[in-house]
Amino acid sequence: MFGWEFPPHIAGGLGTACYVKGAQQIIDKFSEILGIAPGETSKDGLFTIDALRCIGACGIAPAVTINGKVYPKLTVDMVAPIIEELTFRKAIKSIFKNKWVFIIMSGLIFGYLHIMSFSNLLELLYIIPYGTFGVVFACMLYDTDNICVPILFHFMHNGNLFY
Repeated sequence: MFGWEFPPHIAGGLGTACYVKGAQQIIDKFSEILGIAPGETSKDGLFTIDALRCIGACGIAPAVTINGKVYPKLTVDMVAPIIEELTFRKAIKSIFKNKWVFIIMSGLIFGYLHIMSFSNLLELLYIIPYGTFGVVFACMLYDTDNICVPILFHFMHNGNLFY
């Protein structure tokens, strides 16, 4: 049900409740990261963003929908994990069909992408904790086939649920 539904259609509500709680900044962040404005589709056809008057989620504002699934109480900091999980895990899972190869490669690549700098050899050790998170996120996705699960834990990893 909430597995791979592509291309993602992202819709943010700009009704009063969402707007006063920062929905415009969230839509702007999606636009900035993806390089498209509301009402546009990315050149690769992978993402579409829309800014709607209201998505009917006032009690959990600000919220966006991705392919009809509501993501409540978002902050600007949550946008990057959503996009990372939707694109990164999908690409890795489509390349590596074997469960354990997918999980290990996901961890290694995720760790590698989160290395802060290559100027200091000790900073290469960041691949260990980030690679571990990549393995955990991949296991969650593989076992549940629900992209919402690793997105939620990615939020928690980034400390965004504690605002």
